[in-house]
Amino acid sequence: YAKSRLLPRLQAVDEDSLALDDRIAYLGCLAPLLWSSQKTQAAYKVLLTLRDLGPHQFLGFFPLYMHCKENLGLPIEKNDFSLDTQSGDSSYYLAYHYYQMKYAGQSPQFLLKYLYQDVFASLEKGTLAFCIWRILWDEMARLCQQTESYKYFYLCYRKYAHFFATDG
Repeated sequence: YAKSRLLPRLQAVDEDSLALDDRIAYLGCLAPLLWSSQKTQAAYKVLLTLRDLGPHQFLGFFPLYMHCKENLGLPIEKNDFSLDTQSGDSSYYLAYHYYQMKYAGQSPQFLLKYLYQDVFASLEKGTLAFCIWRILWDEMARLCQQTESYKYFYLCYRKYAHFFATDG
């Protein structure tokens, strides 16, 4: 209910009239809300703007960006991986690196282990938007099905089920 009331209000904001930091924060709120409302194309467009305005903040939304591209059937391009991650948060860098490896053709078994041992282990130390957790969780589920190995999924479930019990 809150999402359905909030989205039209956010969409009515004249984002061009906002100061740069406020606009970046606004876009960071709008993109996940659009995605959770099944408006993938609109979320993708917002993420493109966020990438141009605030590349450092965009790193935290990279899994959502890749998820939108995949769901829209858009090609994954070399410039998708052109972010400067030297000064970024390590948790976000690890998620970014996961997608680099995924599209470089790394084996599903390796990716599954990397998600569990590196990405999820680092994410539990900080906070992360619910939609990013959900996307990475779904990545893990997909890899488990692909490899027919559910060990890491089970281990993750034991550690993080309390997080998914909420609706974000």
